[in-house]
Amino acid sequence: MKEFDILALGELNVDLLLNRIAGFPEVGKEIFAEDMTLTLGSSTAIFAANASSLGARVTFVGMIGKDQFGQLVRDSLKARGILFIILSLCGVREAIIKSIPDGLKKAVAVGIGLFIAIIGLVNAGIVSTETGTTIGYVNFTMANKTAIVAVIGLII
Repeated sequence: MKEFDILALGELNVDLLLNRIAGFPEVGKEIFAEDMTLTLGSSTAIFAANASSLGARVTFVGMIGKDQFGQLVRDSLKARGILFIILSLCGVREAIIKSIPDGLKKAVAVGIGLFIAIIGLVNAGIVSTETGTTIGYVNFTMANKTAIVAVIGLII
């Protein structure tokens, strides 16, 4: 027999709701709320809480901090009858991060940066992906304003 109906895996965070605000914010002006509410946030956690209140047996896998916000999330999940597994409390997250070599961490960061740069260059019209190779150059002219702005942005 299965232990749960739904296994939710996702982020856990807190939403800050500002209540009774007099008007809409304007540039350069402060508007104060008369009240604020901290509540369970993130779409995955809200889904899990709602599914649990509809009668499903829900287990949540996520990371929760050891601060007041983490305590609010734990209490909110417990109040809704959700069995949850917390990786950060037992040190699993830290052990995983520490086991990755520094060189690999840097390589992943560089790879992500290059990927984002390629997307930007393609969208700016500086390089093309239609040449049959991974990346090809396009004829750069002064008429391509998007490319000019992109080049200026790279220089700055």
